[in-house]
Amino acid sequence: MNKIKDQMMKRNTNPRVNPMALWLPLKKVHVGARCELSASNIVMIESDISYSHIHLRNGEKLTVAMNIQKLQERFAHVWGMVRVHRRYLVNLCYLKSVVDFEIRMENGLKATVSRRKFDELASMLCL
Repeated sequence: MNKIKDQMMKRNTNPRVNPMALWLPLKKVHVGARCELSASNIVMIESDISYSHIHLRNGEKLTVAMNIQKLQERFAHVWGMVRVHRRYLVNLCYLKSVVDFEIRMENGLKATVSRRKFDELASMLCL
């Protein structure tokens, strides 16, 4: 498995694409409003009451009329899509750093990590 993963990373010549994102399922998930996205394109999902703002890899931001709980259920089969706060669902493939209960993503976005979720996240990332 590691041999295949190394080969995939060598083949990836585009610096804007995280090689770990290549391992996410290519199956598209319905996110509302006749819109389907694959997990490899999503950096982070931010909730806003009953709406969700989906931040994409290319810098675009989609707003859908679906709460974050429903989106979390739809992306439950995807490794790397983790709920770190009641407001944020992040894709760990685009994680840059974790500093004092704050996550920084590769494209500059920041998300807060709740105290209860921090230990779970730390064990997942082997911190």
